Amino acid sequence: MVSPETTLRGEVIEDPIYLPQPLEEYDCNPFIQALNPISNEDEVLDYSTNYPLFKVSEREYGPEIRAHMIVRLKEFRYPMHLNVRLERAISIKIRRGYTSRNPLNKEFHLKLLDLSEIDKLEDDNLRKEKIKEIKKKYPSSADCLTVIGTSGTGKTTGVDNILQNYPQVIRHTFEGGVVTQIVWLKLECPHDGSVKGLLLQFFISIDEILGTNYFNKYKRETVELLQIFAAQTASRHGIGLLVIDEIQHLKNPKNKDSDDKIMNFLVKLVNTIGVPIVLIGTHAAREILTKTFRQANRAAGEGTIEWDRMENDTEFRLFVKEVMRYQWQKNAIQYSDEFGDVLYYESQGIVKVAISLFILAQLRAILDGDETISGQLIHDVAVKELNLYQQMLDDLRNGRKDKLKLYKDMPDLDKIIEFKVNQVEKNNYLERVKEQQTKNEHQNILEDLLFELENSGMFNILGREALKKVVNAEFNVLNNWKGDMAELKRLCFEAALQEIRKSESKKRNPRKRKQENKGVLIQIFEKAQKDKVSVYERLKSEGFIKHSSEFLE
Repeated sequence: MVSPETTLRGEVIEDPIYLPQPLEEYDCNPFIQALNPISNEDEVLDYSTNYPLFKVSEREYGPEIRAHMIVRLKEFRYPMHLNVRLERAISIKIRRGYTSRNPLNKEFHLKLLDLSEIDKLEDDNLRKEKIKEIKKKYPSSADCLTVIGTSGTGKTTGVDNILQNYPQVIRHTFEGGVVTQIVWLKLECPHDGSVKGLLLQFFISIDEILGTNYFNKYKRETVELLQIFAAQTASRHGIGLLVIDEIQHLKNPKNKDSDDKIMNFLVKLVNTIGVPIVLIGTHAAREILTKTFRQANRAAGEGTIEWDRMENDTEFRLFVKEVMRYQWQKNAIQYSDEFGDVLYYESQGIVKVAISLFILAQLRAILDGDETISGQLIHDVAVKELNLYQQMLDDLRNGRKDKLKLYKDMPDLDKIIEFKVNQVEKNNYLERVKEQQTKNEHQNILEDLLFELENSGMFNILGREALKKVVNAEFNVLNNWKGDMAELKRLCFEAALQEIRKSESKKRNPRKRKQENKGVLIQIFEKAQKDKVSVYERLKSEGFIKHSSEFLE
């Protein structure tokens, strides 16, 4: 069953504008006239494209911020020639499907009345006869379209972009009342492949779009009656296109007859009600979809679009060049055919895999601190992060097409990316913790040194602030300090003595040639220099320096 959050939503038009049509059979039909004008190729390419936000200056942000920026690449949409072909197929199917359903013609309303009689018939044979009668009485102009391809190639995204270019709901006000038109409705085949699950999802989705109460009204009915009510509802609201994604879920061993039941129902919608249908699935659904076409007897024209992976050709290279504009690691790289070949080998031209690899490689580059990506890094990421895909990718590399039908769905790449983003954030957090711990440790050391200098009684003349400056200066100068406290202590004592010497020098009268008696510390300092020994060691030997523990006794 579908939840409200997963129902694809579109625009609702309350006051439609009815446009003149270039085709005579499209004119004088409000269901068609209220639609957007037929798109040209440039318009299709424009709304099939989406480039994420990016500024070169963003490379200067911290790792945790850039990790979020890199995920913008998931929104990247690059149009391919298949987008134009798919749009034209859908555009034709919606409009052709409406040519036999015009709310201004009495046949539209008579058909609704005939459909409303079906559920009143208690005998199943009588219902079948009534359906045949309706099919004969009101010829359908609708047909099917199937979109088949490897998971992750952009089938669903391509269809969604086209659907959202159309309004989803249009409310028409006629003399006889208001007719609410649903231009398109998109469902996802239940994972268990159940007929009832799909039918209930149909009513839930309409309720979410229109605010109706069909689900509560029909949820306890049998599958047979649910099919009748769904057909009535589809006709009542003039559904222009029914899209069912993930149709490969019908191949469920637990529901061996589910594919036949659902397909029979869908064929009835096409042939009897006149609702065009688009079925989207992986290669695992090919057998089911082929059978549906035989049943619908409508395999002519744009019957099937093979939406497969890109070849390693000009189109893929242009795609990679465009993706490579979005690099948030500090050391951006330029496109090369060698890099393009590696990305193709590891993704096999599957758009989602290629983009995900590029995202994961950038996250890894930031996480490792190298801040650069390469073909080798793409390979390493593919092996480590996409291990669940390797068998399918290997089958693609070696042309084992018969194996492709075994793969119903692709593992969730978004979860892999989310995990890697969390790793970057965790790593950044740990670095901050380490920095704070080091800072605290250094502060403790500085306090210990200051304590020893003060309590030695040798440097009272300098005062606490002067001693603090001495300790900080020596600590900062000793960049390669590796925990050698004795060396650090020696430097601090010598620096403090140097400060006393400077202070004493300033106090002397420069006119007097005869020196006054020197302080004891200055004498020790000068004697140490003369004997070329450490001042610290001389002070220690003279008993001026003790271990800090002695002051605590």
